[in-house]
Amino acid sequence: MWEMGHNNWIRYGWGAELSKKYSMGSKLHIDFTNFNTPEKILSPSEAAIDAVHKIAENYPGPYTLMCSGGVDSQTMILSWLASGIPFQIMSVRYISDNIFFNEHDLRTLPDLAELHGLTINYQDFDLISFLENDLTQFNNISDFGSPQFATHAKFSDFVPNGTILYSGNVLSTNHAQIDYYSLGGHRHAINIDSEHKKIIPFFLLHTPDLAYSFLNNPKIQDPHIFPIHIQPVKKFNGFEKIKEYYDKYFDRITVPQKLKAVNYGGFVVSSRVFDLLFRYPYYTSGINSGNTKLILKRVL
Repeated sequence: MWEMGHNNWIRYGWGAELSKKYSMGSKLHIDFTNFNTPEKILSPSEAAIDAVHKIAENYPGPYTLMCSGGVDSQTMILSWLASGIPFQIMSVRYISDNIFFNEHDLRTLPDLAELHGLTINYQDFDLISFLENDLTQFNNISDFGSPQFATHAKFSDFVPNGTILYSGNVLSTNHAQIDYYSLGGHRHAINIDSEHKKIIPFFLLHTPDLAYSFLNNPKIQDPHIFPIHIQPVKKFNGFEKIKEYYDKYFDRITVPQKLKAVNYGGFVVSSRVFDLLFRYPYYTSGINSGNTKLILKRVL
């Protein structure tokens, strides 16, 4: 099985035995029950600050938060800010062919930084070059099955040492929030792990207190639950414009590629050039978000 989070409280693998080896038709079981039920249920903000202190006690500094500016990123920043533990913010700009592809996704981050007197360390990333030249080799190491997840993991190259944190998703009964491919960030963390450099791929799942606090309070944007100051207009993934960029290259798509996408079982597929070039070729046959089973503990 794979294990992650504080004291390895999250366990996952294929089938009830949590095997690392996939067999056709098996479900990915993600077990969120390996902890003692707390006597006191913490609020999301209390649990987030507690998680930061646990990270500082067990992981090497400096602590680098990978942020876009969305609600999840803001939650992570505010958690560290409230903890009083030093941290730094890194934000990656997708710039290729003199086009700033994810500018819309980073728009709220400078406002938040100005509001709290924070500095943002911006890094420029040639997204087109990565997709065209490096995605295949990089994906084969950790089996991301998603160009977005692979790209986010690649950001870790910008940080030479310390602990790198990604917000990840909140715990939800919706299978789409976390599945085998999104867990590629954890497999990447294992692959690069060393004494001086570590990755926490799911800050919002790092402790059971934090994960379950959001399960009990699913509206992360509610100011009474967590004080998000800068509300994004909508949720982005940062790849909206790069997909538009590739739409004009329909002549690169072959009939076999189209047939492979059409015949991919289990879910509705896209016919966009970007997905046919950089997403579906990396899907492992039979694995999709629909074959995920979450094992949860009742925490009141």
